[in-house]
Amino acid sequence: MRPGTVYEVVWVNLDGVEHELRVFDGNDEEVVSTSSSSAVGASRSVVFKRPTDSRATTASTTPRACEGR
Repeated sequence: MRPGTVYEVVWVNLDGVEHELRVFDGNDEEVVSTSSSSAVGASRSVVFKRPTDSRATTASTTPRACEGR
């Protein structure tokens, strides 16, 4: 993901555990997030412009375990 580029991220819950997507900037400030869902097959999407320095996580209950860059 390139800084300054607009992205749409869609996720689908495949395991029935509660998940959400949260995008943070380099100061750990939340930029955007989806609502959470624990329903198998539920999907959520978000459109955002990637900050210069950001990270995303898929599970707020275990943010470091599911961290992506």
